[in-house]
Amino acid sequence: MPWSIGTEASFTIRPKRSGMRSLTMCKTLAHEVAHVLLHATALQTGILERARAEVEAESVAYLVCAGFGLDSIDYTLGYVAHWSGGDTDQVLSTAVAVQRCARAILESGEQTASLAEAAECQTSQAKVR
Repeated sequence: MPWSIGTEASFTIRPKRSGMRSLTMCKTLAHEVAHVLLHATALQTGILERARAEVEAESVAYLVCAGFGLDSIDYTLGYVAHWSGGDTDQVLSTAVAVQRCARAILESGEQTASLAEAAECQTSQAKVR
């Protein structure tokens, strides 16, 4: 995992390839922030299934990107379908936690603005690949 839990939660995004698009980095950052906010303790103790954690984190990333006017559906749909095994009930069962987390990230004001600036998410309606 690109994040670790100690006395503080932290994560590092390492582009898998040089030239990783800033939009992809923005989505990845939102995904990892969701893991930290939703799953830090549960994943560390083994209480939460990884598949559910991935569905939740990617769904949060999709909503956060949408909040910035960015379209990540091309990537998110396949990712969520893979980790959910195509089980729409599993995806729906995450909705409350996903919406709360996405709202918290989007409403975090100055931190959210910094997230967008750091990832250079200035392009509107661009597709994340």
